[in-house]
Amino acid sequence: MNDLFSGIEGGAPVPLAMDNCGTTGEPSQASVDICGMGMKDMGSGFGFGANMYDFSNSSVCNKEKISGYALLGGAGTEKIGTGNDTVVFFVYLDADGSTFGGCDLGHNSSASGYEFKFRYSSIWNSSQAKAIETFNAYTCDNSKWIASDIKLNVWKKIMCSEIGGPMIGLEKSDLNRFPEIYDSTKDMRVYVVSSNNTANASYISDTAGPSWATPGSI
Repeated sequence: MNDLFSGIEGGAPVPLAMDNCGTTGEPSQASVDICGMGMKDMGSGFGFGANMYDFSNSSVCNKEKISGYALLGGAGTEKIGTGNDTVVFFVYLDADGSTFGGCDLGHNSSASGYEFKFRYSSIWNSSQAKAIETFNAYTCDNSKWIASDIKLNVWKKIMCSEIGGPMIGLEKSDLNRFPEIYDSTKDMRVYVVSSNNTANASYISDTAGPSWATPGSI
């Protein structure tokens, strides 16, 4: 984790998409109500994160110091998290330079062209008095998502004190192992999804994107 996030403080993440939050029609669970999402080039890795309307009640931040954008009060407000909200976060990447082919979004079969899907979930376990985190990575093979051994990481301090929402970090070298579906010279299309339900990938709470980023320019 330290190696992956060694470059995370070298400048702010780049905002890629905004979304309405805290308004009528948005998710009632504030910890999955997306306000915006962004991307961070950390040198050896990429970070993808979303800012939620109020992340303070998430199970991610239980027993963690919460400050800044994680709280509705904004900067200067701090507290220790006591929430137990389930948070599920998906990042979809179209990384081969083509919007055709690939796989579709789990909740929208008409939106295709994606090569990578990353999933992070945090579920509160009351008997163990802690959040159970799960990481899943998938690559697209013949229009179907298959499990991959791409390593995913998160950093609770960053999520709860700075981003105010979930994030997923991964090494660029892991993407480079799939040259048939990843081209580091091409623009990357990014789409994120949040949910408070772990049983069904088609059940979602909120989305942001798709948006485009040019690796090496941010």
